[in-house]
Order: sequence, then C-alpha cells, then structure tokens
Amino acid sequence: MSSARNIQFIALQDELFTDCNAQTTERLKRLAFLVEKEQSKFETRLAEQESRIAELEAKNSELFISVKWLRHLNEELERKEANHKAELDHALEARESAFRKLKHIRKVARDLLDERVTSPPKQKVLDEALHDDLYAEDSPTTETVQSYRATPQELSQTSNPDEFRAPSPTSLSASWKGGSDAFESPFPKTLRDLAPQSSEWYLHFHAIPPGCSNLILGPIPWTKLVDHFGLTEDEFEPLAISAQGVI
Repeated sequence: MSSARNIQFIALQDELFTDCNAQTTERLKRLAFLVEKEQSKFETRLAEQESRIAELEAKNSELFISVKWLRHLNEELERKEANHKAELDHALEARESAFRKLKHIRKVARDLLDERVTSPPKQKVLDEALHDDLYAEDSPTTETVQSYRATPQELSQTSNPDEFRAPSPTSLSASWKGGSDAFESPFPKTLRDLAPQSSEWYLHFHAIPPGCSNLILGPIPWTKLVDHFGLTEDEFEPLAISAQGVI
C-alpha cells in the first residue's frame, strides 16, 4: 500500500517538475527574445549616436577652421581700420587746410574787390591789363598807351610844322648815294637843325608796359636812330615812309 503511494508521489513530482521546467524554459526563451530585441535596439541607437558624434566632430572641425579664419580676418580688418583711420585723419586735416586756404583766398578776393571799388584808376589799369592778356595773341593790332605832347613854350620855338616831315625816299636815296659826306648826314638840313627841338610823338606797344617802366619819349634825332640801330638805306626808306604818316 505504501509502495503504491510512493509511486504516485514520484509520478506527481515528475509531472510537476516537467511542467515547471516547461514553463521556466518558455519564460527563459521569452526573456532571451526580449533581451535580444533590446540589445538590437541599443546597438541601432549606438550606431546612430556614433554617426551623430562623427558628424558633430566634422562640424566642430569646420567651425574651428571658420573661427580661425574669422579671427585672421578680424585682425586684418583691425589693421586696415588703423591704416584707414590714419588716412582719414590725414584727409580731414587736408580738408581743414583747404578750407583755411579757401577762406584766406576769399578774404583776399573780398579785399581786392573793396579796393577795386574804392580805387577807380587802379581798376581801369587792371581792366586794360586783363584785356591785353586775353586778346594779345588773337589781335595783332597795337594800342597807343602813352603820348608825349610839347609844351606851349616848346611849340613856340618850333618853325613851320612842315619842316618836321620825314625826308622822302627820293631825297633819302640821293643823300645815301652822295658819298661819305652824304652818308654822315643823309637827312635834309632842316630836320638836322630841328632835331633838338620838341615835337609830338606817339609810342605804340603790343601790350601795356609795367608801371615801373621808364619810358623815354621824343624828340629823338634821326641821326641817333640811324647810328643806334645801324640802319642801312634799304632799312631806312620804309621807316621814313612810315614816319611821314606819323609826324
């Protein structure tokens, strides 16, 4: 009787053990599957993180290079700013100097205008000088700027005005060809005798002479002109013809 119970107990024990073993195995398999699944997810995430880390490291390297380049560019800009500041200061100083010069020029021009208004004779001389400077090259004509007129006492000492006429080319030619005596005095006796006398002269200039110039006006003897300039007969005849229309 007791042996039969022992057999049943053993059989029941084996059945329980088998059942427990099966359940444990199933649970272990399920746990292993879950662990494998989680491990796969972890490995996937780890790979993603490693890829992200590599990408961030690449960006960090690029940013480092960019920061280095920007630092160099910043230094270059600071150096240019310092140079440009010096140039700017120099330009501002030059502008201030130009303004001061312009102010001085305006003051001088204003003073000249005031003097121009208060000094009409000076203004007239200035206008004539400016006119000659502007038109001297375009206009070959001459301007009569100063004349000498004999005083009444000197005029009273002169003879007939016809005696002041220059010798004609015919008489001059004859006198020049008359030998050494004629060469010494190629002029009519009346002109030679009246050479020290005073007569009316007109001097012509291409431009107004300076105010400090010393002008020597007539009378000038014909003999002095010939001796001074060394005139020949061919050179003197045109001069005598021109003088007939002036004297």
